[in-house]
Amino acid sequence: MRIHIGQRSKPTDVTKWSSLFKNNPFTPLAWGTAGRHFRTLCEDPLRIGVLRETYDKWERRAPLCPEHVEKFLSRYPGSEVIVQPSPNRVFSCKDYEKVGARIQDDLAHVDLILGVKRPRSMENLPSEKTYMFFSHVIKGQTGNMPLLESCLEKRIQLIDYECIVEPTLDSSKSKRVVAFGKFAGYAGMVDTFPVLGRRLLMKNNWSTPFLHCPSTIHHYDLAEVKQSVTNMAARIAADGLPANMPPLIFAVTGKDGCVYGGVREILDILPHETVGQNDLLEVVGQNGPQFQVYIVAPEKHEIYQHNLKDDFTFDRSDFMANPHLYKSNFARTVAPYVSVIINTAYWDYRFPRILTKDDMKNIYRETNERYDNDDSRNSSVVPMRRGS
Repeated sequence: MRIHIGQRSKPTDVTKWSSLFKNNPFTPLAWGTAGRHFRTLCEDPLRIGVLRETYDKWERRAPLCPEHVEKFLSRYPGSEVIVQPSPNRVFSCKDYEKVGARIQDDLAHVDLILGVKRPRSMENLPSEKTYMFFSHVIKGQTGNMPLLESCLEKRIQLIDYECIVEPTLDSSKSKRVVAFGKFAGYAGMVDTFPVLGRRLLMKNNWSTPFLHCPSTIHHYDLAEVKQSVTNMAARIAADGLPANMPPLIFAVTGKDGCVYGGVREILDILPHETVGQNDLLEVVGQNGPQFQVYIVAPEKHEIYQHNLKDDFTFDRSDFMANPHLYKSNFARTVAPYVSVIINTAYWDYRFPRILTKDDMKNIYRETNERYDNDDSRNSSVVPMRRGS
């Protein structure tokens, strides 16, 4: 595992930070000068603090399970784990106390403080400490720059999970050690279903089984999640979708990635047919009722084309090295025909956007104009994009 600690002088405003990361989103991993080096922390008895998650009210995750705490304390005698109490965490305070952790709010005397997501506010957190959590600052997101400013002002050393990678000879293929991966795909896909159901009902007056799929947070575990989706799938297969509703097409990007795998594991429970992007025009022309959904999963070579070469063979290495020489075809070849877009592909400011806001505006406008003026087509086969 490689953990690189980098330091930079503090820019005068957050705009400079944002610009810095947009130009080079993989530097640095940690900021600040406080605390001992992480390598030293691992050699001595270590006092670890576990933050109460505050960014979202519904957050139940924890950076360490009681099982992890028990193994850590057994392996490193003399170390301590201090857990801030939380009524929302999936594990109770008693679960942690049983394995040797202490429950208290004060983390002033710990060496390393762990969280899942960034705290909503750094105001009441100890200064001159080492923190580890998903900070979401490496891509230069403007909204997260105040967090980075707070860390610098409080002399906090910040280690972002997103930057901890296994060492490889080719840095473009470095594998992250800490990632939500499939679980992000599970949660994102399941949460899409009830939102889609409400959208179809409110915009088109179509009542579908998607309305009755609970959000991820309302399930106890993954098995219960899959059972809910299985129940929904059975209703689609037995009763079908509304007769006047056009085919429902899901587009999933990021093929073969971990998040993509989680999305497909959930989506594939539904009765479905996987189609290629060249089949989309034919699919949207089908009449209802439909007893399945359709899935299209375009790959990089289908999404991107070279700016300067009309006839070329897609080269992933060249794309990763020279992303500025490429543009996306997605707005022309996929987006106009699909109902739901689930983007699981990695992106930062070096790469062309798969779909821009202007693209979406043009698709809505052109689609509405085309179908409003076309009396030859039955309204029941208007692609979902018009009402989604």
